[in-house]
Amino acid sequence: MKKNKLLKILIVSILLLSTLTTFGQQLESFQFTPERPDLRLAGFNCTSNNFNVENVYLSAEINGVDLADVMETCSPGTVYDNVAIFMHYTQNQTGSVQKARIFATVTINDSIYNITRWLGEIESTKGAGEKTKQLTTDFKWTCGDPISFSDVLIVWDANKEVVDETSPWSKGYNPAQCEFGA
Repeated sequence: MKKNKLLKILIVSILLLSTLTTFGQQLESFQFTPERPDLRLAGFNCTSNNFNVENVYLSAEINGVDLADVMETCSPGTVYDNVAIFMHYTQNQTGSVQKARIFATVTINDSIYNITRWLGEIESTKGAGEKTKQLTTDFKWTCGDPISFSDVLIVWDANKEVVDETSPWSKGYNPAQCEFGA
């Protein structure tokens, strides 16, 4: 009797572990705190006009190639384990911006995810054409599921107050050093 019970517990544990592994790459909403608030709610007026986002797209490749350029269509229901949202951008200033962070809302089907991600350096494109930057971590996406990327705020630290990606950002970002878009 004990062997059957142990076998059942082992089977359930394996199933649970495989489920957690399978769903471990799902996109998750960030849990904002007073020390790490959602800066989209903080009255940023974004007067810098430093960037132009040329397009935002889904990629299943490390180098950020648009999924639409790799395949004309995908089969509805096909699961892609490692897709990410990228942007092509241009910039009108000479220097790169440092210690950048993005806040955005990603909607897949009816599920809404409020995300934030450390972007680090956003390289200058002045005189170089557009560049590519990954905006989200990799996540699972099923072909045919509608996806949208909205309510975007990109901030950067021009005053050197943000030390690294783990620094509290409640006071480190200047409300004028940002880009806000739909």
